[in-house]
Amino acid sequence: MVTRVIKRGEGVDKVVEAVILKQGDTSNDEIAKKIGITNVMWSYLKSGKRKPGKKFYTGVMRAFPDLIPTVLMAMTEEEGK
Repeated sequence: MVTRVIKRGEGVDKVVEAVILKQGDTSNDEIAKKIGITNVMWSYLKSGKRKPGKKFYTGVMRAFPDLIPTVLMAMTEEEGK
């Protein structure tokens, strides 16, 4: 089992954190494909180097329907900024 470290408060989005928790033993490449983004983009999102956009949020909602409330909350917070 691979342990994933989530760095709270270091620019990592709540939705990215939620996907990391769901990832389990699934490879980064498989998660990226499931969401519909590149492996490089997934790596940037996990490290906090990039902020998620509409394509990422849409892909997460399609791949992980149980995260829809988390995605909608994150999108609402982004609009409020």
